[in-house]
Amino acid sequence: MRSDKMDCAALELKGISKRYGSNWAIRELDLTVAPGEFVTLLGPSGCGKTTTLSVIAGFLEPDGGQITLDGEPLAGRPPFKRDIGVVFQDYALFPHMTVAENVGYGLRVRKVPAPEIDRRVGAMLELVRLEGLGGRMPLALSGGQRQRVALARALVFNPKFLLLDEPLSNLDLKLREEMRLEIVRLQRQLSVPTIFVTHDQTEALAMSDRIAVLNEGRVEQIGTPRDIYDDPANRFVAEFIGSMNLLDGTIASGVDADGLCVVKLDGGNTISARAPGNFPLGHRVCVAMRPERCGMVPMDRQVKTSASHLDAVVSHIVYLGSRQDVYLTLPDGTTVVSEVVGDIDWDIQTGQSVTFHCDPAECVVLSATTGRIANDFPTPAAKAS
Repeated sequence: MRSDKMDCAALELKGISKRYGSNWAIRELDLTVAPGEFVTLLGPSGCGKTTTLSVIAGFLEPDGGQITLDGEPLAGRPPFKRDIGVVFQDYALFPHMTVAENVGYGLRVRKVPAPEIDRRVGAMLELVRLEGLGGRMPLALSGGQRQRVALARALVFNPKFLLLDEPLSNLDLKLREEMRLEIVRLQRQLSVPTIFVTHDQTEALAMSDRIAVLNEGRVEQIGTPRDIYDDPANRFVAEFIGSMNLLDGTIASGVDADGLCVVKLDGGNTISARAPGNFPLGHRVCVAMRPERCGMVPMDRQVKTSASHLDAVVSHIVYLGSRQDVYLTLPDGTTVVSEVVGDIDWDIQTGQSVTFHCDPAECVVLSATTGRIANDFPTPAAKAS
């Protein structure tokens, strides 16, 4: 589902806060998920992802804020009455129950008649491609099959919402890639609104309608995968999402008609870059450039005049099969990376002098600050006073 078609909210979080002693896990977090939408909470360990999930599920009570599901407040409602399916990181299957018994557990708790349980369990096992395995025990299954059982158990009672807490982290790389597609297929087929928690950027980019990047309990940026990748809101997002070259400097000119400004780098050179806002002259900034959008040529070759370019020396070459990551050292000692894909008409050598270049439209100016002040959030007592 596209976020620009968000007519109403399936789930809405307003000002959700949670603290443990003097430490804030979530800080006045706002988030809206539309019907059928797949939203990923992405961020480093300790940023508040799992706490947010636990508050939505009802495993934790927030210290402030409101959660509504289909317009109904969830405050005070226990987890089993929230109509939310949850898939845990370790799947949490009952080892003494068969696959079919695990999948049907939520239906039995809800007093669904046995014939209906059998019908729905059979249909769900077919949906997750585990037909014929209902009589097996969880320990007799592979990791991918156990994950499918956990998904089936979370979906069999037709929940209003689905929460996925890093369900791919226990799988090897090939199986993770397969299960990404499987989860998205199921979510699209059932059109169940979903929040997916991960610290894996590739998973977030590959699976999500929108991504919310969390840092210290707050949303730094929320947008489509392309928005997050191409237009990071600040230095934290730029550094966390994918690989990024960051060059520090100061604003040396105003924004021109093409949306570009000149930045004087700390090393003394100047480059042109896209400025999403009007930074004042002399303001400390950094220029962010994706390695795959940066190029290099031997020093004796000319670079097109519109490109921002810097002298550099090849310091290290990493061969990765489909590409080479070429690490370059600028005159001031800063390291940048250029991704080289496919064959090129010259032989890159360590120690070689080159010209590193990037189209100004692919360089974005960001504020030089890396994050927010940790202690600028009032306590409940301070807020009440």
